[in-house]
Amino acid sequence: MVVLRLCADCYQLATIREFVAQAGAELDLDDCLVHDLQLAIDEACTNVIEHGYGGQGGEIGLTIEPAD
Repeated sequence: MVVLRLCADCYQLATIREFVAQAGAELDLDDCLVHDLQLAIDEACTNVIEHGYGGQGGEIGLTIEPAD
């Protein structure tokens, strides 16, 4: 399991994408799957930042854990 907690800010999206890439490498995931995960997680985090927090900040926590 890999965990990341950071400020809910659009400037953190690059950090989030890198976190997903590193976790994907550690879990030996296919590059296409990692790319798809990056897109989906980027979109979800953007929605949380813009709509959940209204751009006013907060915290985002991400956990990546392998499953069968």
